[in-house]
Amino acid sequence: MWNGSSGVRPRVKFAIAIDAADFAIRPDELARAVDGRSFESLFFTENPHIPATAPGIQQGAW
Repeated sequence: MWNGSSGVRPRVKFAIAIDAADFAIRPDELARAVDGRSFESLFFTENPHIPATAPGIQQGAW
């Protein structure tokens, strides 16, 4: 991993993390809002849910 010139690895001070979902804010809109408020990072977690039924999902696939 990269170390700064002081030998100490830099750390994130302020960040936003969100579970992306179909009812949440669009990622591009959130990215602009986060950038405009001087946050250092934006993290999207993995898919927070797996649908029980949906077109194309085979029985026993999970």
